[in-house]
Amino acid sequence: MIKKILFVDDETFLLKAIKRLFRNDPYELYFAKNGKEALEIIGQNPDIGVVVTDLRMPMMDGSDLLQILEAKKPNIIKIVSTGHYDVNQIKVIMSTCKIYRYLKKPWDADNDFVPTVKAAVKEYYGE
Repeated sequence: MIKKILFVDDETFLLKAIKRLFRNDPYELYFAKNGKEALEIIGQNPDIGVVVTDLRMPMMDGSDLLQILEAKKPNIIKIVSTGHYDVNQIKVIMSTCKIYRYLKKPWDADNDFVPTVKAAVKEYYGE
């Protein structure tokens, strides 16, 4: 089974860095610059199991994306990776959208981000 992860962030340099972090892993990676693009990618690849999203993005932000995913694909594992620190908004999103984990930017790639994403993949796909 191909393990698929979608990363959603409007910062292109960050998406490129994430691509490098997982270059040696057996995952199929997808990248979107906003929630609208993310939904299009999921529509074409309905077996994506993990979505890692920022909150503040143009066109469609991460909050809207997470709410749509929770309604349409509640089994997808959702991780928030953001520099946005509105504690009340984070609490609402975590409770209403069943967020697997919230990662504050800047995160530690080796000790926080990568292990969290790999644990989410393992939980969704098994192994």
